[in-house]
Amino acid sequence: MERIYFSELLPINHPNSWKEIKKVLEKHQQPYSLLKGTKDIWCRDYMPVKNANRALVQFKYEPSYLLKDLHLQSSPSSILKQNHINAKNSILNLDGGNVELINTTAILTERVFKENPSLEKKEIIHQLSNDLACTPYFVKDITTDMTGHIDGYLRIIKEGLVVVNQLDGDLVYIQKSFKRLIKKIKWEYFEMPWFDYKAKDNPIESAIGVYVNFLVLNNFVLFPIFEVEGNKDQEALNIIQKIYPNKIIEPININEIAKLGGLINCISWCD
Repeated sequence: MERIYFSELLPINHPNSWKEIKKVLEKHQQPYSLLKGTKDIWCRDYMPVKNANRALVQFKYEPSYLLKDLHLQSSPSSILKQNHINAKNSILNLDGGNVELINTTAILTERVFKENPSLEKKEIIHQLSNDLACTPYFVKDITTDMTGHIDGYLRIIKEGLVVVNQLDGDLVYIQKSFKRLIKKIKWEYFEMPWFDYKAKDNPIESAIGVYVNFLVLNNFVLFPIFEVEGNKDQEALNIIQKIYPNKIIEPININEIAKLGGLINCISWCD
């Protein structure tokens, strides 16, 4: 059974959410560890990506959205050393939350091109192909989204199938970009409901309403629900159960983390 990792800051900074997460992990006897040396809880982004050959690739973690908050920029090399993890280094600047990969296919948003301005697009694609050991495909990133990650928009379920945020009501250029991708790779897709939620006491762009940022483990799925006004929790739960009919769906409310802009996939990493 694969081990799941979280930042050691998670239990300290968000004890209530950690209590809920830990309860589900222990219920399923899921092995977990806490990562030393992290500067924030979003470990998906600064930890290595497992490529198609199941090798760990460590990308640079120098996101433009942290340029004014360098005290929050974790050092991948330091974390790997402290936690005794080995990975091959890449020259590309790329967050792990912007990679969805299975077998010979990876899907990313075009934010990766903006995060590597010194390289031409064809160079980035070539390097990604080598690093990920598969063919990369791209969709437009939401320009107003701070991170521009794929894991808040689209997730690969299995070869030939993805789940995407419900297209109706989404930005037109995002809809068109997704349809071009599907036409090119000839995959099928589920649509997941989503909703906008603006907390009066929360100026940060919230992830409340984003159901696709779930975490799939051995025999269960940690699935975000929100339990706020206007939620689509039950509709989303019905869909995720159809997608994973042989897994136990474990609904979890971690809105204190969602209000910071991320969810369960963002705060976890599997070796």
